[in-house]
Amino acid sequence: MTSSFTRVDLRSKFLDVRPSFALGSIFVIVLAGLSPLLIVAATPDPQTSGWGGPAVIMIGSGIAFAVLIARGERALFALSIWLFVYVFLGAAPLIQLRTGLIPATTPYVDADYYWPTFWVVAIGMSSFVAGGLLAPRAKPHLLLRPNVSASRTYALGTLGLLFAAFYMVRIGFGSVFSSRDSRQRAVTAAFPDLSAQAIVTAAATMLLLVGFVAAVVLIRQLKQASKSTFHATVFASVMALVLLVIVNPLSTPRYVSGTALLGMFTATGLVATKKRFRIVAVLAIAALVFVFPLADAFRTDNVGFKTTANPLEALTSPDFDSWNQITNTIYCVDRDGLQIGSQAAGVVLFWLPRSVWPEKPQDTGVFVAKCMDYSFQNLSAPLWAELYINGAWVGVVLGMGLVGYLTRLQDRRIARQFDLAGFTGPIWNILPFYAIILLRGSLLQAMAWLAVILIACLFVARKSSSIESNRVL
Repeated sequence: MTSSFTRVDLRSKFLDVRPSFALGSIFVIVLAGLSPLLIVAATPDPQTSGWGGPAVIMIGSGIAFAVLIARGERALFALSIWLFVYVFLGAAPLIQLRTGLIPATTPYVDADYYWPTFWVVAIGMSSFVAGGLLAPRAKPHLLLRPNVSASRTYALGTLGLLFAAFYMVRIGFGSVFSSRDSRQRAVTAAFPDLSAQAIVTAAATMLLLVGFVAAVVLIRQLKQASKSTFHATVFASVMALVLLVIVNPLSTPRYVSGTALLGMFTATGLVATKKRFRIVAVLAIAALVFVFPLADAFRTDNVGFKTTANPLEALTSPDFDSWNQITNTIYCVDRDGLQIGSQAAGVVLFWLPRSVWPEKPQDTGVFVAKCMDYSFQNLSAPLWAELYINGAWVGVVLGMGLVGYLTRLQDRRIARQFDLAGFTGPIWNILPFYAIILLRGSLLQAMAWLAVILIACLFVARKSSSIESNRVL
């Protein structure tokens, strides 16, 4: 009897693994094989060999992303990180360097630094992988059940609704559905002080997002305790409706609306199973390549789909300047020297006003833009650039290794929470997707919103009990 059960178990495990292996193999071929070849075939022969670096990055990250799909582990941080690397540091620069269509906001990049850029990215991702391999596995008896306080969830949601109402009244409801440029002008007119502007905008958005996710977790808790979920459901629905108005893709930066929507969908079960996670991973690449550029059509007042339907040209827009900004950072460090820790200090002390610290560093993107003498200075500064400008190769190796360790550790915990409890805590529904904003940078620019997310999540959290090895929901 025991041997027959063993055979059945082994057979079921084999059948469960076989489709995953097949799926992974298909996506290795598509992402790491066919896609780079199609880009090379569809673009002219370039005058520089620098395009080989992004090609290697695209192949390597394509394999990593395919493995992620095959495993279906619901590794949310890994999903965002490998997605960013594949598109922003692989496909986009491969197209740009082969066609010569460099983003207009980062002109006259020194081609001699393309291969150093490759090594910064490649060594950084190698350290990321190595750090992940060192992360311990999640132990069920050490995992905490995601719990929120009902009273603090209602308080946070109410505060978010008040901030949202105040925000919309001040800028005008019509501005919420206008172009991004028009909405930004209305926000600037309503809140001339940049610090106040950042705080109110973040509060009107992220307090509602955290409140909604916490309300969804609360509904699960009430169901588990066989209590009525009516009030929590109505409250969550109101927050969702207002939040969707605030972060609508017509007038909201796409990274912000994407973070909010993915956080909401994840809380409601978007990646609760391996099958759903795989579907999300596949759709994420398609959305970033095809839908993301089209969403830029509403940036200006002259609304209309001005973006190209050709995905190759779409990936040459200023949104995909990450490779060039890393290249420019290496150039500036070679020319002017390292900013040893100073840029990092600005990130850590982001909350300190410039009136108190007049020499407070500017965003790294702005710093590099000034070094390159660019007229447009609101540029990105990818995490690799932030690490390099602060600590050169040591900063890249240690920084990306630490990121790999921490994100892999948390991804394992998130996956186990999904397996054992059926859901994860509010912060882990949001932070993995906000990671794309952190990866693109600048970090200083992203810290105010991150602080709101973290404080709000800590506010609604309630002391949790450990999750036993059996599934509780």
